[in-house]
Amino acid sequence: LSYFKGSYAIVFGALILLALVEVLMIVDNIVIKEMVDLGEGFVSGSVLLANAQGIFLTLMIIFAIAILVRSTSRYFHVHLENIFKVRIEQKVKEKYFNKIIGQDYNFHTDNQSGVLISKLSRGSSAASALAGALSQVYRGTISLILVFVTIAYFSLIPALITIFTAVILFFFSHYTFKFQKEKKLIQNEVEDSEKGYVSNIVTNFEAIKFFGRENRIKSSFGKRAKNSHDSQLVVEHYLRRFNWGVSGILGIGTFLLLYFSFTDFLAGNITIGAVVFIFTTFGRMIQPVITLTSQMGQINRNIADLESLFEYDNLVNSVQDKPGAKDVSITRGEINFENISFTYDSKKIFDDFSLNVKPGEKVAIVGESGSGKTSLVRLLFRLYDVQKGAITVDGVDIRDVKQELFRSQMSIVPQASILFNDTLSNNIKFSRPNASNEQLLSAIKKSALDSFVNGLDKKEQTLVGERGVKLSGGERQRVSIARAMLAQKKIVILDEPTSSLDSKTEKQIQVGMDNLLRGKTSIIIAHRLSTIMNSDRIVVIGN
Repeated sequence: LSYFKGSYAIVFGALILLALVEVLMIVDNIVIKEMVDLGEGFVSGSVLLANAQGIFLTLMIIFAIAILVRSTSRYFHVHLENIFKVRIEQKVKEKYFNKIIGQDYNFHTDNQSGVLISKLSRGSSAASALAGALSQVYRGTISLILVFVTIAYFSLIPALITIFTAVILFFFSHYTFKFQKEKKLIQNEVEDSEKGYVSNIVTNFEAIKFFGRENRIKSSFGKRAKNSHDSQLVVEHYLRRFNWGVSGILGIGTFLLLYFSFTDFLAGNITIGAVVFIFTTFGRMIQPVITLTSQMGQINRNIADLESLFEYDNLVNSVQDKPGAKDVSITRGEINFENISFTYDSKKIFDDFSLNVKPGEKVAIVGESGSGKTSLVRLLFRLYDVQKGAITVDGVDIRDVKQELFRSQMSIVPQASILFNDTLSNNIKFSRPNASNEQLLSAIKKSALDSFVNGLDKKEQTLVGERGVKLSGGERQRVSIARAMLAQKKIVILDEPTSSLDSKTEKQIQVGMDNLLRGKTSIIIAHRLSTIMNSDRIVVIGN
């Protein structure tokens, strides 16, 4: 209901129009009743031809007006409902997309992208469907009230039978779909697992090809698809049971209505037109009531789909801005690790570690794999928080400033190039979206990427593919270097910047690297001696 905010006028208008449509639906049955009674009176001679013609013309005019107003109201109701449903879906998508993107580094390393996409897509669609389902529940309720009141006007027992039938249907549907919801939650888990598996396989297709594991992957997916198939059948079983029960309940209700309404007619309590009205009204109530009860199942399924998304409301980001976190502007670029301790997954990475990097200093970090070199960078970018000690930049504790603004004032060339399925231009300009074309071309040239780019048909507008799959490892790394060069930040971090480059290419970009680091504070993680030869200090991390 929180998503109704800002849409109250649309919702209210849609409900008014829908109620008007349902009221005008009754007019059809009233007109038919009056025509049947008029015909009976004319045949019996109690109504003269001239009077019959006048009454008939009046009824047809009423009928025509009802059709016109009803169709117009339905048109605008559908229009308003569609606006509301699309708006709800947009709000849900935006809220949970932002929630997911805003989560800490741990969250994204622990959750598969395919599962996140599945939950977001299914949940946002469920929100829109739920809005439509609630509209149908409202329609069914209005219809039921109108049917009861109008039938009760002619005969009370048939009206009570109508209500009794609807109530039985309601409780039958409630308990049927209550159990279905539990199975739907299980189905969602199976479906998420399957989509997560597909995402993982598609992302790592090269490994599958290299090791010749296509048949094994196909077999593994077949088992997951079978699990998904079985869980879906269990959910559909409840729908089959629902349809069987609805048919039986409506059959009994129709039988009772037939018996008591015709008994009333034989007793002279109601006219034949009233009998026709009761049956036609009950008949037109059946569909809205079936819709009403079936929507309960839809609502339960929608809620089940949403629940997996709503779980993210309870997420607590382990790295949060403090209340009143300050803006920050890195002007000098001094970095200080002050007696920090950090443990990850029960493994102690740093214990009382201190390091001061002076403004404009180039410090190389070397050490064995797993010694904590990359962890140091992640701590500096505040992807994790230290358990003890502090990290300061220009004398300010990084936990006291807005983390997104802080990170945006540093630049990094990561060990694994991070590229989007976009153009070379947009990938490089990701670090500085407002950069001019001249600045872009300069960064491309300084990173020794220009000869490669000039050989492409679309130059810097060439698409790189998902994760940069259309580029070689060295080309991807040079795009990352160009991105860092374009950013022009006071602090630059190089995490194995030349690991994917051959010796010739490394020499080509060395001048550009020197230009990149000139006058900037830099931390360089590398194994190659050539990469760190020009450093001011080399820090060895171990034990």
